[in-house]
Amino acid sequence: MPGEEVDKEVQEIGLSTAKRGVIFLLGKFASSLVVLFLLVFLARYLQPADYGIYSIAVAFSGLLGIGSAFGIGTAFRKMLPEIKKDHKLVNEIISNGYVLASGIGLAIGIAGYLASGYIATSLYGNAALTFPLQLASIAEFIGVLFNLALAALVGLNLVKEATISNIAYSIFNLIASVGLVIAGYGVVGAVAGMLVGLLAGSLVGLAYIVIQKWHRLVSPTRKAMKKLTGFSIPVVTSHVATLGAQNLAVMLLGLFATSVIVGNYSAAFKLARFIELSITSITFVLLPAFSSTLSSENVAHKIGSIYNKSLYYTALILFPLVAYMASTATPWLKLLVSSGYTLAPQYFVIIIAGMALGLIGTYAGTLVVGQGDVKRFMKYQVLAVVIQVALLLALTPYLQAVGVLVALFAITPIVLDIIYMKALEDQFKFKHQLRQFSIVAVSSIAIGLALYALSIYLQQHSYLIAVNAVLALLLFPPVIGLLGGIKAKDIKFIRDTAERLKPIRWLVHPIVSYAAIFARKD
Repeated sequence: MPGEEVDKEVQEIGLSTAKRGVIFLLGKFASSLVVLFLLVFLARYLQPADYGIYSIAVAFSGLLGIGSAFGIGTAFRKMLPEIKKDHKLVNEIISNGYVLASGIGLAIGIAGYLASGYIATSLYGNAALTFPLQLASIAEFIGVLFNLALAALVGLNLVKEATISNIAYSIFNLIASVGLVIAGYGVVGAVAGMLVGLLAGSLVGLAYIVIQKWHRLVSPTRKAMKKLTGFSIPVVTSHVATLGAQNLAVMLLGLFATSVIVGNYSAAFKLARFIELSITSITFVLLPAFSSTLSSENVAHKIGSIYNKSLYYTALILFPLVAYMASTATPWLKLLVSSGYTLAPQYFVIIIAGMALGLIGTYAGTLVVGQGDVKRFMKYQVLAVVIQVALLLALTPYLQAVGVLVALFAITPIVLDIIYMKALEDQFKFKHQLRQFSIVAVSSIAIGLALYALSIYLQQHSYLIAVNAVLALLLFPPVIGLLGGIKAKDIKFIRDTAERLKPIRWLVHPIVSYAAIFARKD
């Protein structure tokens, strides 16, 4: 709340959520490092053309699995925090959810498997793509089981166990993919490795659920199924619209552009997802937090403060990181995926800027779902994505990758932000407190432009990766402090959170102490 001390109850919720969020984020970061290593290996080993074919197969799997466990995972994260003390009801919800989602996932996987030959030969004119698409269809079904396990663990507040499951997926994916590709299986080996990783992660996650909470399989009931589908159908519609557009973009690009351009776009997008994990991981944990808060009469009226603080603190970490990565996109891409991907740096900058631009819409959507108003969430998502898909179909045949970038990462984030800002103010009767948020954005843009100018002057040499990182750390605190974007109470919150997180305390303290010099007094 502007000009006042944050209520102790609200701050405790924030600290607790931050702790769980950072634990999950650190696990996601560790697993993403493994995935990043795999991306570097595949991009270099397969080269742009074959990497483009691999990306089409992965996009096909994503297109089949766009329901993200068909909304059941979101239902787990919404419902389980509210009933976690009722073991009977927990068993009922998890059992019915697994039966429902796995049944739909299996049916879609079989349909994709049977259609693979036609898609490979008739649409892409490449019969060799058939087997990778068949493997991708199987991976869709295993991916449903994996996403269900992660969502159930987070919903049950077993964040550490969800983290371990995610790391298991990454490690097995890396080992299997690298081994099979080196053995000579090429694109097929890379897709098969993904399947192995998903299977390992889903089994580890399921084992934790069984050990901790889910002690027996309960027969499906009409009441539980109705409750789950009533919540999940609007959610899955939204996921189909949003994630479907992302995967449709790759499939369309494969039809109208060369596999080299698809490879450049996919390399840039997958590296950008490494940045996006900070958003998705925090929202993964925020949904149970919002849900629990809204179900408590004591603090439900303070949801606006919790939301605005979540938005601000995420921007405080994310925006400077985006500015730094944008300023060093060329050296980073050359280092990671080789200089053969000449278009990837430009694509990468636009993608990460669009991801940052959509932060308000992402968090606002999470809050709407946290209240349980999934029909409203569906309406907003579908409205934005109708525009997105229309733009994809209109622009991709003529502008190729540029059309995809404009549709997905320029227009859509802005549309969603506007829609959700208005929706939250009508639904929850609170105003967005965007002053500090805007200062963070302006400060980050200023730092990013200065570092990019330096990169141009020094001809994009690889040592800029380290130089710009040091300069960003040194320049951001005084710039944001000068503009009034960070205050003493914000420093205190960050320091208190770090105290609860021993793995990162040693790293956060020096940065926070330096930033405190420039923070404004309350």
